[in-house]
Amino acid sequence: MTDDLAQAADYCDALRRQIEHEDMLTVNRLSWLVASQSFLFTGYAIVMNGPVQPRNAAFAERSDLLLKLIPLMAIGVCILIYLGICGALRVMKMLHRDMRKAHDAPLGLRPPIQGTRLTLALGMAAPMLVPPLFAIVWLAVLLA
Repeated sequence: MTDDLAQAADYCDALRRQIEHEDMLTVNRLSWLVASQSFLFTGYAIVMNGPVQPRNAAFAERSDLLLKLIPLMAIGVCILIYLGICGALRVMKMLHRDMRKAHDAPLGLRPPIQGTRLTLALGMAAPMLVPPLFAIVWLAVLLA
């Protein structure tokens, strides 16, 4: 019986480590998002503050092109990072389900992983809402 308990504990520890790994990936993805968006907003501001009278026609064309491409690139980055975050959340949900199946204590007696459902939802609000928020802002800039 002790071996069964040790195996169950090892399994639960492995699941917890995987959840922590996915959680860290989510944090990293949000950091990438914020860094990329600050870089792209800066680039966009630089292009917007270019000279009123461009040096030549090619400069004006490239500036106009950049004013369209930078928001498109930013929206693309938002979508890709959002997909990565959704993937991590899906994996964590499956790991939570596996943990519930592996642990035979009644629901109320198990320690919560990543807090309660409410705290988990509140904690995931930023990863789930920040990428679409950036994308909406860029879309507004692009369509303005």
